[in-house]
Amino acid sequence: MLPCWYTEGGGWSPVVRPVAWAHLIPFSSFADVEVEPVKADPDHVWLVEHPEVLEKHVGQWIAVKDGRVLAAGRDFRRVAAEAKKIAADPLFQKVPEPADLVYPCLR
Repeated sequence: MLPCWYTEGGGWSPVVRPVAWAHLIPFSSFADVEVEPVKADPDHVWLVEHPEVLEKHVGQWIAVKDGRVLAAGRDFRRVAAEAKKIAADPLFQKVPEPADLVYPCLR
């Protein structure tokens, strides 16, 4: 592997980036690798299926568990504290403002 150079904190540092060279590895090398499919989080799936929830909470943090919004607000710490009182291990999602979204430029 060859070192790549990048700047961090104002200085130049050598780093090794094996991913940059992954295209040089023959695909047949991965034939014996078993990969388990990724299971989607049910709360994330619920959010995708209910965009009206996201539209209602634009610019806020929301906590979701078992298909319901536990807490919402602009202060993450308050939302997290409120949600953890109701349920263990909720999904936290920041709903972006339209101005914060990045759209690809098509040419």
